[in-house]
Amino acid sequence: MQSNKKKLLFVFPAAPYPLREQGVAMRYMPILDKLPDDYAVHIILFGKCSQEQREWLEERCERLYLLNAYTGSMVNFSEKLYARLKFVFPWTGPLSYSHYRSKETSEAIAGIVKNNVYDTIVWISAFYAEYLFRIYNTAIARKSKLIVDMVDSIYLHACRDSHKQLGNVLMYQYELWKIKKWEAKLINLSDASIYISDVDAKAIPPGLANTTKRFVIPNGLYTEDYTPEKLGFIRSPSIGFLGNMSYGPNINAVLWFYNNVFHQLKEHLPDLTLYIVGRDPDKSILDLSSDKNVHVTGTVESIWPYVNSIDVFVIPLSKGAGLKNKILDIMSAGKPIVTSTVGNEGIYAASGKELFLCNGTDEYKDAIVKLFAEPEMRKVIGRNAQEFVNARFAWPSIIWDYFKIVSG
Repeated sequence: MQSNKKKLLFVFPAAPYPLREQGVAMRYMPILDKLPDDYAVHIILFGKCSQEQREWLEERCERLYLLNAYTGSMVNFSEKLYARLKFVFPWTGPLSYSHYRSKETSEAIAGIVKNNVYDTIVWISAFYAEYLFRIYNTAIARKSKLIVDMVDSIYLHACRDSHKQLGNVLMYQYELWKIKKWEAKLINLSDASIYISDVDAKAIPPGLANTTKRFVIPNGLYTEDYTPEKLGFIRSPSIGFLGNMSYGPNINAVLWFYNNVFHQLKEHLPDLTLYIVGRDPDKSILDLSSDKNVHVTGTVESIWPYVNSIDVFVIPLSKGAGLKNKILDIMSAGKPIVTSTVGNEGIYAASGKELFLCNGTDEYKDAIVKLFAEPEMRKVIGRNAQEFVNARFAWPSIIWDYFKIVSG
């Protein structure tokens, strides 16, 4: 008996589990948990997958396909050289998004699509788009509706990630030009392209890519793992930064804050302690722990005891793309945040009501001093923040908007 369910294929660059493993998990673990019953779900996953991840995925789909993503250690010198040489030609893709043996992997994907003929293919992120371009030249693939969830704009991300320049400025500009074309091509190929914020959705100019195909679906709050406990060793006054501490914009933000604001704050709050909470801290961040008033946690089992215990969070980002999940988490716990316009992108909380927006050393210092001078204000800002994100970023409404695009 043939099922009346719609066949849906998700193509993931990494396993969307556990929740705080990486950005794809923050976005898609809740979506997979809340999938409507009228879909027959298949999943393609590139690269490594632990037994725990595999079991979690298999509980939520009918079929799971694990495909190789060939890395430099898996290919010979001539294949590496060929990949570099291709980069020279303007009609090839950007070096950041090229992959070894892409023909083999593309043929494997094409075989899966041919044998199943999906109603909709949801391709998550642009990282393996080289395979998508190859298979979508076939009539078989064109029978399926194609949704590309870019998440962040790869072009905007590259513009803001200048610390990853490819050797010299000219090569970096050439790579940026290719990335812009690459993203525009993905938008034009798809039936719909989804972004995490309107800033990301508008990064590619209208003249290069269709604007009517771009949609904004933010991440929602996922607080099922929230716990109320606190850590007794964290004493007031305390400030914190939360985020992946191997990520360039986070590293730069913390170093800037420590060098330009933290020491000035000590003049007003001599007992102030800074907690830097996040996995894989860079050496430059680890070095800050030589200051007895700075604590670098590294990877923690749960963020919530730290979020609940720290008085004020400071996220002074000057670069970065997408919606900042860490800020949503902090706000959902009712904690006051001092951040930048970049930190507030896609959230659009009101400064002075749901958080504080600052530009420059003096504004950060003044806002933090004010929050510690007025404990009642900290409570009000935290409560307003909690109410704001719970209303704006509830998953039920976001899931509804998401599946309208997937099914529409």
